[in-house]
Amino acid sequence: MKAAERHPDLIGGVLSRGYVELSDGSKRKITDGVTLQEADQISELVQSRECRVTAETGVACGISTLAICMGLERAGIAGCHHFGIDPNQLTTYSGAALQLLQQHGLERHFELLNGPTHLEAPKLLERKVLLISRSSTGGTRSTIRCWISFTWISCSKLEA
Repeated sequence: MKAAERHPDLIGGVLSRGYVELSDGSKRKITDGVTLQEADQISELVQSRECRVTAETGVACGISTLAICMGLERAGIAGCHHFGIDPNQLTTYSGAALQLLQQHGLERHFELLNGPTHLEAPKLLERKVLLISRSSTGGTRSTIRCWISFTWISCSKLEA
């Protein structure tokens, strides 16, 4: 049974708890602006479109990242992958998104690009991945900004 199927309300549970438990046992309060409804919509969109490669900018505590990786898992397509571009994941967020994925068995779908978007996004292009980038001004995400800052890569099943 796939990890995402074992936890049908996984994101709701994480949001209700309000924190991500880090590898050292400490707790990182979830400060993402992604709601349960938005996370469910993101996951469903990734699954229904049978996305193979996705990316986002700013993974923070990992709620949207978890939703995307759950959608990839549920789609059941071999080799699907999600990239997260975030220069603050290992510092400001203490690897919270990475821990969250590991705790739920979804880390195999994810790769952190640990740097600013203007330096990391071109690396995806070098891998012959089509990048459609939208930027946000940063800060707390509202519903609209969550979707604006979300970056999709080759969600339309591009051939290599």
